[in-house]
Amino acid sequence: MRTAAAYGLEFQARCIAPFYHPSNGNVESHRFLVGTSCFSGDNKIYLLEHHDETKLLECMTVWFHEEEVCGLWSSPSLTDPSLFAMSSPTATRVFQVPETLAGELRDVTAFDVVASQVLWDLDGLQNEVRLTSQDTLRMYALDEGRLGKEVSCFRIDGNTRINCAAVDAHHTSVCMVACEKLGLYL
Repeated sequence: MRTAAAYGLEFQARCIAPFYHPSNGNVESHRFLVGTSCFSGDNKIYLLEHHDETKLLECMTVWFHEEEVCGLWSSPSLTDPSLFAMSSPTATRVFQVPETLAGELRDVTAFDVVASQVLWDLDGLQNEVRLTSQDTLRMYALDEGRLGKEVSCFRIDGNTRINCAAVDAHHTSVCMVACEKLGLYL
């Protein structure tokens, strides 16, 4: 039977995401990003690691962030660079995790869109990222020449909201969204 491990945070946890990093292959543990939400600022993104053998949940590092962390989405790539997206009440940012986890995050780019969901290229290529926000699915470039540029925008008419979305694992150019009142769109 599995036993639970606990870790106390200073502020309320708002979001959790799996953590992908090149060093994951060398570790016999499970890693997660946890973002906090506090109106007064001083929010944090924790990197927590759970060890199956010892049943311990440890904090590997903490990155500070002024705004509330509303959502976290890790790129599934296990090669460098290790990226994740973070949504706050005013924007969505993409960060690069340093090779040595104790280092500072590097701000790769920011979008003036508050994402409700971020979808990464499942092949791990990290050339683009998709964001859902309100009634719109947007795709942004992450490659050198077009970093942060909006590549395409798909808006659903009909006074609706995108509840969730998914990228086809075998054809990453295909994305399905589910909308309030209006059903599914491909």
